[in-house]
Amino acid sequence: MTSSRAEFAARLSPTTAVEHARIHVRVMAIGIFDTLSGQTGEAPNGIQLCPVLGISFDEAREPVIHDPVLHQPRVGKR
Repeated sequence: MTSSRAEFAARLSPTTAVEHARIHVRVMAIGIFDTLSGQTGEAPNGIQLCPVLGISFDEAREPVIHDPVLHQPRVGKR
């Protein structure tokens, strides 16, 4: 976890402000689902990656530019 955080910090110089970076990364982590809370940056399906065990930056790929799709909960019976 410590080395993943250090690599992230060295590459992106994080601050307390929320910023969007259009880069490709590969993250190895344990995924858990949690209830949606409306927190900034929350995944639309409620998945959290905790803890992050590894991160790598893929410089060979072009950035993906798209507008995020807003989460729309299902309505009705399944």
